[in-house]
Amino acid sequence: MLNKNYQSLVEPGDHMVLLYEDENEVVEPLVAYIAACINRNERCIYVSGDTNMELLIETLCKEIDYFEALSKKQLMMLDKKDAYSKDGIFEPDKMILLIEELTTESIEMGYNGMAITGELSWLLEYGNGIDKIIEYEWKLNDRVFNRLEVSALCRYNLNKYSDETIINIIQLHPYIVYKNRIHENPYYLPLDGYREGEYLKYRLSTWLENINEFTNTKSKFTRELEKINSENKAKSEFLSRMSHDMRTPLGAIIGMADFGIEEVTDNVALGYFGQIKESAEYLLSLMSDVLDSQRLETGKIVIEPCVFILEDTENKVLAMIESHITKKDLKLITELESEKTDVYYKADENRLIQILINILNNSIKYTQPNGTIIWKQHIEKKDNQTLLVNTIIDNGAGMSKEFQTQMFECFTQEKNSQSRSEGGTGLGLNIVKRLVSQMEGQINCVSELYVGTEFTIELPLEKPSIEEIEKYKELNNPSIISHELKGKRILVCEDIDINAKITKKILEKSGIIVKRVYNGQEAVQILCEEEFDAVLMDVRMPVMDGLEATSIIRTFNTEIPIIAISANASSEDVKKSIDAGMNRHLSKPLIRDDLIRALEELA
Repeated sequence: MLNKNYQSLVEPGDHMVLLYEDENEVVEPLVAYIAACINRNERCIYVSGDTNMELLIETLCKEIDYFEALSKKQLMMLDKKDAYSKDGIFEPDKMILLIEELTTESIEMGYNGMAITGELSWLLEYGNGIDKIIEYEWKLNDRVFNRLEVSALCRYNLNKYSDETIINIIQLHPYIVYKNRIHENPYYLPLDGYREGEYLKYRLSTWLENINEFTNTKSKFTRELEKINSENKAKSEFLSRMSHDMRTPLGAIIGMADFGIEEVTDNVALGYFGQIKESAEYLLSLMSDVLDSQRLETGKIVIEPCVFILEDTENKVLAMIESHITKKDLKLITELESEKTDVYYKADENRLIQILINILNNSIKYTQPNGTIIWKQHIEKKDNQTLLVNTIIDNGAGMSKEFQTQMFECFTQEKNSQSRSEGGTGLGLNIVKRLVSQMEGQINCVSELYVGTEFTIELPLEKPSIEEIEKYKELNNPSIISHELKGKRILVCEDIDINAKITKKILEKSGIIVKRVYNGQEAVQILCEEEFDAVLMDVRMPVMDGLEATSIIRTFNTEIPIIAISANASSEDVKKSIDAGMNRHLSKPLIRDDLIRALEELA
C-alpha cells in the first residue's frame, strides 16, 4: 500500500511521474496524492484520463469530504478536452497558460499553492501526439515548476507508449511512483540538460526491474552509464569499420554488374546482371540507413548549406525514382512550382534530396501497382521566412493511428503483411524526422490505413549572396571543364583487387594510363620516382593509410591533385582528407561521372 503521506516528499515546484500498466492501479496513488494536497491546504486540479472514475470517487470519499472540496473549488475535476483544449486539438502553450491562471487564482483564494494531476494518452490519437507530449512536459519544467507554487503527479500508461518515449518522459521528473513505491529518479535531467538534448537511452524493462537498487545507490547508475558510454563508443567504431568493409564489396558488385549490363548482349544474362545490381543497391541503402541513424544519434551529421537550383534538384530526385515508378507500374503526378525569378537558393541540397527520396520511396514501396503518387512542391513566404514546401500523397497501404504515434522512432514498422514483405530497417522515417529537425523545418503526416498517406515537409531556404552564386556558376559551368583526359597518367592506390579493377576499367575507357599500387607506402615511393597527373588515394589501406601517405607526399609535391576514395563520406571524414592535403573526397561505390568530372577539373 502506498504511504498516503508520500506527497510530503514533493514540495511546490517538484513533480512526480506515475507509471502503470492497469488503469485500476492508479486509483490508490491518485487518492493519496489528492488527499495529501488538500491536507496541506493546496488546491488540486484533477484532469480525467482513462482512469475508472467511479472507483476513484468512491475511494476518494473515504479519505476526504469530496463534495465539500468540490463546492469550495479546492478540488476541480476537469474533463481532458475542457482542460487541454476546446476543440480536441492539444496546444501546450494554452494548457500552460491555464495552469498559470489557476495558480494565481488559487493563491488569491488563500490556498498555499496548487497541485495538478493528469494524463495525455488521448493525444496518441493524433499524428504529432508524441511531439506535443514531450513539448508540454518540458514547458511544464521551464514555465511552471521553475517559477510557480505548483506540484504535479503526471500519469503514463506503459502499454500505450514506446520505451523511448517513456524514457524521455521519465527524465523530466525527479520522483517516480511505480508499483506503489516512490523512487528518487537517478535518471532525472535538469532542464538545461534536457534542453541541450543530452538524452540517456536505456531499456525500460531493465530500468524498472532495477529501480530499487538505483534508488539505494547511485554508484550503480554511474557504472551503468559508463558501461553504456563505452558500448556506444564501441558500437560507433564497429559501424565505422562495417561501413568500409561492406561498402567495398558492394561497390565492386555494383561496378561489375554495370560492366555486365554494358557489355553482354544475351537478354537472360542482362536480367541476371540487373537483378544483381538492384539487390546490391538495396543492401547499400539498408546499410546507409543504419550508418546515418548512428551519425545522427552521435551528432556527426552536420547540415552544410550550399547554393543550388531548385529545378536541378527536382530533376535529380525524379531521375532517382523513375525506374522504381516504372517497374511498379505506378502513376506519378508532379506539380513542381519553382519561382523563376529566384532561381538560386541555399540549403543542404544533399539532405533535401535524401529526405524527398526517403518519403517518395516509402510511397512507392507501400503503393500497389497501378496506384498513384502525387508530388507537389512550391515556395512559400511565412513569418519572414522563405519555405520550400513539399507534399507527397499516395493511395497506398496507409498507417494505423496506433502506428502513427511511433512512426518516427527507430526500427518501427507497421505490423502488417505488406510491411513484412517489403522489408527495410525501419529507420527511414526516423532519419527523415531528425534531418528535418536539424534543418529547422517541420514534417507532418496524415494517414489512414488502407486508404493512403500524405506527408508535408517545410524546410527554410536562404537567399545566397551574389558572390556565392557566381562561385556556383563557375564550378558548374561545363565550359570551364575543357581538360582532355586521354593520355593522362593516373596513380591508383587501392589494396582491394576488385575495386582497383573497376576503377582501372573506368579510367581506361577515357583513354587514361593507369598504374596501381597497393598501399600508401608504395604510393610515396613511386611518386618520388615517376611523374603522374593525379592520384586516386584510398583512405583505408594496410601498411600505410591514405591520410598518412598524403601528408608525406605534400612535403615534396604540393602540386599533384590527390583525390580521396573512401567508404565514409561524413563531413568529419571529408575534413580529415582535406586537412591531410587532398584536393577532393569521393565516396564508395565510385560513381563513374563523379570520378571523371573530378579528374577533368583537377588533372
